[in-house]
Amino acid sequence: MNIVLNQKEYIFKKVIRDNHKIRKSFNQLAKQSFGFDFEAWYQLGFWNDKYIPYVLLDGEVVVAMYL
Repeated sequence: MNIVLNQKEYIFKKVIRDNHKIRKSFNQLAKQSFGFDFEAWYQLGFWNDKYIPYVLLDGEVVVAMYL
């Protein structure tokens, strides 16, 4: 689904866990914003179907997230 904000189009996604590029970008923004990321949690198998973050993408770059 695409969303337009301030005349710029973004992609809304909620299934990002298994997309390496988007997950990496998600983790970078989480680290910048909150001081931690989810990669170790993912690698250890704890990121399951019950955790579904919502993100806005500019291409393959996560620019906003709802945890």
